[in-house]
Amino acid sequence: MPAMSTRESPGDPGSPLSQAKFLELAGSLNGLHHTKLTAHSLQAGDDSHRANNNDQANDQQANNGSHSGHDGALLENGDQTPMDMPRPLFPIANSQQHSIPNHNISHIDSALQDPATLLACVHELQQKLESTTRELHYAKQRSPKDRIGIFENVTDNANEPIMQSLMPQINIRRSQWNNEIKRWKRVTNGYGSTKIYKASENIEDVRARSSGYVLTVYDEYDHEGNRTHVSLEINSAPLLELLRRVITYYPGDEFDTLRGLEATGDTVTFTDPSMILFTYRKELQKSLDNDHPESAKEHLRMLLDYMQTEHPKFSSKLQEIEEGRCQKIGFNYLWFLYPPNTPVYVGKGGIDRQMVVYSRASTINQKGLSVPLRLQCWDVDYEQRVFKRIFCTWIIEPFLGEKNLEDLELVPQHYMPNAADLRSKLISRGRRYYELNQTVCLQEYYGDEFPRGFKDEPVRVVVDEETYWRKNPARYSKDDLPSQDFGFPEGEEALVDETGQPFDDTFARCFPRVGVYSMRDKSWSLVKVDDLKPVNFREKAFRRLVIKDEYKKMIKAMVQAYMLEQPGFSDLVSGKGRGLTVLIHGPPGTGKTLTAECIAEHQKRPLYAISCGDLGTDPERLEVKLKEVFNYAVAWKAILLLDEADIFLQERSIDDVNQNALVSIFLRELEYYDGILFMTTNRPGDLDEAFVSRIHITVGLKQLDSDERKKIWTIFIRDLGGESDPYTDKERHTLLNYAMQNFEGDRLIGRQIRNTIRIALTLAQLSNTHVTTEHLEQVVRNGREYSNYMAELNKMGAEEYAIALGRRASVAAKQV
Repeated sequence: MPAMSTRESPGDPGSPLSQAKFLELAGSLNGLHHTKLTAHSLQAGDDSHRANNNDQANDQQANNGSHSGHDGALLENGDQTPMDMPRPLFPIANSQQHSIPNHNISHIDSALQDPATLLACVHELQQKLESTTRELHYAKQRSPKDRIGIFENVTDNANEPIMQSLMPQINIRRSQWNNEIKRWKRVTNGYGSTKIYKASENIEDVRARSSGYVLTVYDEYDHEGNRTHVSLEINSAPLLELLRRVITYYPGDEFDTLRGLEATGDTVTFTDPSMILFTYRKELQKSLDNDHPESAKEHLRMLLDYMQTEHPKFSSKLQEIEEGRCQKIGFNYLWFLYPPNTPVYVGKGGIDRQMVVYSRASTINQKGLSVPLRLQCWDVDYEQRVFKRIFCTWIIEPFLGEKNLEDLELVPQHYMPNAADLRSKLISRGRRYYELNQTVCLQEYYGDEFPRGFKDEPVRVVVDEETYWRKNPARYSKDDLPSQDFGFPEGEEALVDETGQPFDDTFARCFPRVGVYSMRDKSWSLVKVDDLKPVNFREKAFRRLVIKDEYKKMIKAMVQAYMLEQPGFSDLVSGKGRGLTVLIHGPPGTGKTLTAECIAEHQKRPLYAISCGDLGTDPERLEVKLKEVFNYAVAWKAILLLDEADIFLQERSIDDVNQNALVSIFLRELEYYDGILFMTTNRPGDLDEAFVSRIHITVGLKQLDSDERKKIWTIFIRDLGGESDPYTDKERHTLLNYAMQNFEGDRLIGRQIRNTIRIALTLAQLSNTHVTTEHLEQVVRNGREYSNYMAELNKMGAEEYAIALGRRASVAAKQV
């Protein structure tokens, strides 16, 4: 039965229709009042006790039939209470307003005879019916969600048909609002509870004095009387409905409050000034021109007026920002620049990277003090062949005065000068980042993360993001990661298109650094993508290597066959014997290390050079370190060089248990190594016999003869000057002839020849001249003095001394 409006005429008071209307209203009111009493009783006590009482009430009702009029109302405990007895609506406070039941009208009989009295009774019944309906709805809302269904089954049998026709048409929203902003003080005591009314007031009085206001403002105070902040309570259901339509995306607690399940009924409270309301202020203003209910628009105007009058400085600054007139900004207004989903640039000129703001926190804490602005931001990483958002917390500390927008730590995209050009650069860098992460690759690094001997001399690094982040697991603390429950704006969830290709925005937001391993420094670091360049391999180095051609051909063939992964046979035991081990022995300076370096250049593979110092001499540490080194070499497809491996190749003895353990560990790990290993030693006489069967190629290099020395002199003299300061053929010829005629008796080794040319070049550069024979003579003479001293000390030359100790044979060892 639809409720009658006060503007409707009941017709002829004396007509049967009016009397029927009156009786119907009275019956409906009786049923609603019974429902109301039962509803409030459900709130008053223990759940199990209420359930038992309801069962008793239903049994009593079934036995006695329905009760109405002066017979009393059936309560939850089964007792009949006279209807003129005061009945509290809320268990926590006595109610005087509802002490008389809504349907108890003592002059019903006389009202049926007097038309004027009948009309007054109808109006009275209707008003009380609406009041009871609202209170029933309020009680229903305040009840636990699993109890809501109870209200549909608490009416007596006589009124059940009327309730079924009436309940679907109950309007739970207020039809008339008090278009005012009500303001209260709210004090929080030391235990966290609040008080907003005098001790003599009950909760009904508080509700009565504040109900119907579109907006309620609470000035919040702590227990010491200090004003902390302001809370804005929106009570208007039409206004909240409009806000929910306009505000579609805003990660944060305010959005959760506005749209979440915890928003009780038609009341939502924000901390004022509300970030979410100011963020959507422009959209809210535009919605006044859209097709929304007039009541919602009227209440929205009140809200916008409140924001303008209560926060004129905020409103003015926001207007300045929206119109593009903002050039400087203070910390209090800084959060205006960073609404969710705003692209921002990091670093001077924004070249460091682009991130996207996900959410932000208030700059005012609960004590009313300024706190740093915390922004949850994300950029993009490429992990395990998938693009992923990586979140971080960016904290901006409070500052005094104003800052130019381009000087901020995070510059919004639309305030960045030359944003289009910058975006293009970031997209190109993102593509490079994507390329570097496709597979492990060798690069030349020109930055400052690793020390460089010469400014223009790069450091070779291996780009291996997966291993880097495994060794450095937390780019950001888990505490910094925000909740992603709010998702992302519609249409922007994906980072790649349907074909798997990244969007340009994805490339622009890629992390600007990659994890690399320095082959020289044996350490990991995070370096800028812009500081990496492809390696310029010196492919001619292998051809210029001065060793026997048969050695070069054999090494080249074996390495190439392994690189093609075509071994041609398999071991009897799975996983064994799949690597390639090459031993190069000979006197110092004969090209042992250079051979491994040149083959790596020729094959365009990383050279991973380690020494005994890198591995250590502790057996436990050696095993762990050796496994790690072997795994890296295989994963990077590198050529592993163990230089001066004497300590691991030395023959075992019963007197040195620690040395025996080192050799045994090395032998075991070498057995299962799947990569290419070059080992060098100048003490082949100390080699443990167990290594012989595990070495695939053995190369013995002898002392350089005159022709080999001439080749080495020619190679280094030819490289003098370079393209910037070339030497003439006459200058080169003069230097070569002088060296062969004057230094042949010194029997210089390859490393000594190289060092002689390098030092002579340094002396010439200090004099701002080309290298002359005098420079060469000065360097060789200095080295000759030391050689003569050692020969006199040992009574023999260095090579004769090594032969005498049994470290080397008198002739070069032949290939095994």
